[in-house]
Amino acid sequence: GAFVFCDLMCGDNPDLTVQELAQFAERNRINDWLNPSQVIKTCEEVGFKDVKFINLTTDLRISFQLMLKKVTFVLEHGDSHPNSSRVLLMNYRDSICRRITQIERGVFKWGVIHARKPVFMELTVKTPVPFVKTNHLIIDVNKVSQKVEEGQEANVVVVDILKKMPKEQIDALPSTVELLITMSAGLDHIDLDACKAKGIIVKQS
Repeated sequence: GAFVFCDLMCGDNPDLTVQELAQFAERNRINDWLNPSQVIKTCEEVGFKDVKFINLTTDLRISFQLMLKKVTFVLEHGDSHPNSSRVLLMNYRDSICRRITQIERGVFKWGVIHARKPVFMELTVKTPVPFVKTNHLIIDVNKVSQKVEEGQEANVVVVDILKKMPKEQIDALPSTVELLITMSAGLDHIDLDACKAKGIIVKQS
């Protein structure tokens, strides 16, 4: 499956002090602040593949610059605003200026992390035609012992009409199984209530 998230990340400017980065994180209530390289490494450690960081920091700076331009225009030409509103706008302007300076100093980065995670399939039966992996993230593992040794448990289990799946068999499936595919028109050989109780989706192929 695909995994995408967008977030503020720690900058990697070597000239920045640890104290400066810590102060920014504290003021913005950021916990476990990692830079893009650290985020990529963390994603890879938990099994994600093809992890990429799409750097959108420049786009964020342009957005701040446009906001600053608009706020400055209002302050210069909006004399009709009450003093309270003017003070708020001035504070907002100063905050935007700080953000632009922090971007230019490399205090933080903003962007998208895109990653994919392999799906482990257990083919309990021989398919009518040879199974062809159209995606390199689909891994077919046929031996339960091999899965345990390698720490890989199935996400998808494939059966046919001859492979009975009563409650005992369903309950014995690893907790990682999310999808049960049967190569049949009927479903009488599968305990659907047991699948539902275990959170397993049943599909026909």
